[in-house]
Amino acid sequence: MKVSAIMTSKGTKALAEDFQKKVLARLSMEGTAESLDLLYTLRDELKQEASAGLSSSEEIGRLVSGLGAIRFSDEILGYAERFDRLLAEQFAARASVNRIHELSCAFNEKLVSTALIHSMDLLHQEGRFPPDVPTALMVSGEMGRREVILGERSSFFFIFQDSDPEEREYLDDLAIRLMAVLSVRFPSVSRSLFKGGNLFWSGSRSEWESFVSAPLRGADPGSSMSGSESDELLFSRMLETAADLRWICGDRELSESLLTHTGKLLAEVVSGDRFWHLAKTVAVMPLALSIFGRIKTERSGKHRGEFSLKELAIDPLVACARMLAVAQGVTGTATIARLKAVLAAGNLGVTLADRLLVAYQDFMRQFVRIELGTGSLDGNLFLNPDDLDEASRERLISGLEDISTLQRFVYQQLVEVEQ
Repeated sequence: MKVSAIMTSKGTKALAEDFQKKVLARLSMEGTAESLDLLYTLRDELKQEASAGLSSSEEIGRLVSGLGAIRFSDEILGYAERFDRLLAEQFAARASVNRIHELSCAFNEKLVSTALIHSMDLLHQEGRFPPDVPTALMVSGEMGRREVILGERSSFFFIFQDSDPEEREYLDDLAIRLMAVLSVRFPSVSRSLFKGGNLFWSGSRSEWESFVSAPLRGADPGSSMSGSESDELLFSRMLETAADLRWICGDRELSESLLTHTGKLLAEVVSGDRFWHLAKTVAVMPLALSIFGRIKTERSGKHRGEFSLKELAIDPLVACARMLAVAQGVTGTATIARLKAVLAAGNLGVTLADRLLVAYQDFMRQFVRIELGTGSLDGNLFLNPDDLDEASRERLISGLEDISTLQRFVYQQLVEVEQ
């Protein structure tokens, strides 16, 4: 099979074709023995690459399978700690961002669905049984975009059909237990949109529709939902939440109706002034790049010489991809899928799209490395450019420049057209 057959971008295809030409040229100059030796060397290196991290990956698979057998909430912590170590081993063996996201999503999604089952078991032990009311467990944030690593920046929504008072009492108690069980793995779980960490919300379908629609259609900034936050910030947070929303477990029909309703709300706001203002804000989000094309870092404090990889690189890229996806009615939640969808619609150049995909991988690889290594209490991981070699620094600058180009594209597509 040709190497280029499994590639997607034109840049990687060209690289693969160039590699094949060099191999063939080398073979043509060597004798039979030398040619076989070269092929065997290539085969062995490819096998080594394919098997890198296989042991930790297989153990993670066994860990995921074993989650369903937990009987006590404390067991979740042991599973989570073991998973974090295995994930770090996997990344050390093979620094593949896609594989890390894939493994982490599999583990954390299984953990979340297991937490719900375990919460129901706790009520069962009290002699209480679930009513015949459809429920759905949804996620947003990093888990919603399938870009989760350790699960520090995700949101959880336990939603159920409207029910009578007795049924509602059970469902409310189930939600309380679910939040408590989730906090074993996600200690920063809270019920606020503005505290950072992981949001947990529960309520009926009608309450959910009000929860989402009020900020998107224009809520009172002084309401209990927003507290002292501005209407613009509330709109921004809810648009992020709604756009990144996806189903984890529970009733499929209910979840699909929730996603359909949320999609209609997002379609409504695209033509509104607040979406225009948000697009403008996203288009000027600060980057770790000076006007002279140099990496911009903190000048003082404990992060002197570093910059926030999340705030000044990844967040602007994710936000731009999200805004373009919402504007075009793209339902996919992953950043890469969104960029590819915008490209497929003919609104983004192939060269820029390829470069953005490379930039995303570069930035996220550093992000994974830091989070699995030192981590951060606020999830706002910092990178020191001096820790990088010259080639990596150049790629970092190039990636930031590409994000800046994407921001200008967002401005042209979503802001200038409305002026």
